[in-house]
Amino acid sequence: ERVYMNEAGVSSIRYNSLSELPERFIVFHPPSHEMIPWTGIVLGIFSVGVWYNCANQFMIQRCLGARSEWDARMGIVMAGFSKAVLPLIVVVPGIIAFYLFQDRISDGDQSWPFLVQQFLPSGLVGLVLAGLASAILSTLSAITNSSSTIFTLDLYRAILRPAADDRELHMVGRISAAAAMLIGVFVATVAASAKGVTVFGLIQQIFFYIAPPISAVFLAGILWPGATSAAATITLVAGFTILLPLVAFVIFPGFAFLQPYDNFMHHTFTVFVLSVILLVVVSLFTKPKSRQELEGVIWTKSAFGILADEKSRYRGIRSLPLWWAVMVLIIVSLYGYTNSRGAQTQVMEAEELEYIIPDSATAGLQARQELEDFNLWTGSGQVLFTPGSPGDAITFRLPIDRAGEYRIAAMVTRGPSYGRFRVTLDGKEAQISYPVSRLTPQGDIEISHTKDSAFDSRRVAGEEPSAADRSSIAGAHVVQRLSLGEFRLEAGPHLVVFEAIDLLEAGSQIGVDQLIITPEGH
Repeated sequence: ERVYMNEAGVSSIRYNSLSELPERFIVFHPPSHEMIPWTGIVLGIFSVGVWYNCANQFMIQRCLGARSEWDARMGIVMAGFSKAVLPLIVVVPGIIAFYLFQDRISDGDQSWPFLVQQFLPSGLVGLVLAGLASAILSTLSAITNSSSTIFTLDLYRAILRPAADDRELHMVGRISAAAAMLIGVFVATVAASAKGVTVFGLIQQIFFYIAPPISAVFLAGILWPGATSAAATITLVAGFTILLPLVAFVIFPGFAFLQPYDNFMHHTFTVFVLSVILLVVVSLFTKPKSRQELEGVIWTKSAFGILADEKSRYRGIRSLPLWWAVMVLIIVSLYGYTNSRGAQTQVMEAEELEYIIPDSATAGLQARQELEDFNLWTGSGQVLFTPGSPGDAITFRLPIDRAGEYRIAAMVTRGPSYGRFRVTLDGKEAQISYPVSRLTPQGDIEISHTKDSAFDSRRVAGEEPSAADRSSIAGAHVVQRLSLGEFRLEAGPHLVVFEAIDLLEAGSQIGVDQLIITPEGH
């Protein structure tokens, strides 16, 4: 529940992010989406899931340490239940941070610590950060242990020093663990300096690029007796050094029909398919192991079964299929419900829409990487309009598929070089409104909803903070979601006009990132 400030006084309202920000709950984005196209999720997540959960020693070692096979399987199901809760921990706080503090945050990666700082007292902040540090250190410990184990046993002893004793192996393990940590620190430092990149996006891309060759080798190795070790080695090496660069830098950018789908998830599926083909072809020309050597290695249907003694003990409420089915049902239901609330909303990147400007003005794409410490634009960036005289306007052609009542919103940029503007839709003046939150000295959130015919995008929160707002971490630029009102629209193109009101010496630019269309009632 939040406090709503208006001219009549203060009244209490219940904030519903599903209706206030429906575009933030779209689960299945179009195939051309730059980050999470639904086709990429369906096609690419398979190889990532196989690599992360089945071929990743960091994960497998936990199953190998289970008390019994039933415990190992039930642990995996329990991990599936945690995935249903994960969006509430990771995604929803980011949406809340955007709604309440979008004019105080320039870097999306800082939204969670900013929320912690805003809402938790000093003692709890320390406790939360201690828990976060413990989780990170636990993960680092497991990854370091896995990395040093693989290097020491599968590379150093197996290839370089087969006769190495335990003392030598222990020393190599420590050195390789330290080297892995140093490499990780270097990579993290380089990644942190990259412009326009979020940690979430970077992690996803790394996962999706690492997975396909390993998944191809793993699946072929346990499903097909004809796969050979020579083919696996060649596939792993070629997958990372040849196939991945070929797909990412040659195939998708080089063919016009693939360019709209030039996304790391689509790269993953393509590399996976090519890796499987390469492994099969090479295996046909190399000698496989005998059936006797592969006994117990190749997967069979019996792997689905549960040991007889465990099957008799784990029935009813302890049934593995029962909890697996419940887990799947909960996840599917949550995703279905969430997507149903956002599926009707269309998010249109401004740079992908047709627009016109007068001869006295200029406009063009401003890429995401052009601003320091700022990563809040979506798509390729924003359309930056520079008027040549007062009254100059940039006009977007907004396509509407069917007639109806719509709520129109826009994502724009605020900064010192931007100016005031008004918006019209088909000649009708829009009433621009947006929430402004303020943290009171008592720790409460006050939200005032402004409504005006013009918007001043020069102001950046934090320039003159009140005593309760001094923790703003906004840099020179932030984004602002503007509600433009409700309109009755017929099917066909409609004109959305952003008109500069005046020219200022500091600048009067207008930056438009998105136009958002939601049918009334959704």
